[in-house]
Amino acid sequence: MQVFWRDKAIDELNSIYDYILKETKSQTIATKVYNAILDFSASLTIQPTKYKIEETIGKENVRSASLWSYKLVYTCDNENLYVLRVFHLKQNPNKLKVK
Repeated sequence: MQVFWRDKAIDELNSIYDYILKETKSQTIATKVYNAILDFSASLTIQPTKYKIEETIGKENVRSASLWSYKLVYTCDNENLYVLRVFHLKQNPNKLKVK
């Protein structure tokens, strides 16, 4: 199973990196978080249905999994896993609808 990131999710991941870099002034920390999120998304392919269906999104077969303070919203089929969104858990979930 391969992992594909939707453009919106890539933009959000890059924004997370930029925010951490700005706040910590540490490229090392920002890179570690960035890579940890990427690694976590890859680990979801082992048991993609392990995590709960994300009811706030309002679509069938959309799931979410959390790593630290970040939530990855994804869907999958038999061959691929698609990361739809990645965001900080303090964000309002109502603005995170997947189109």
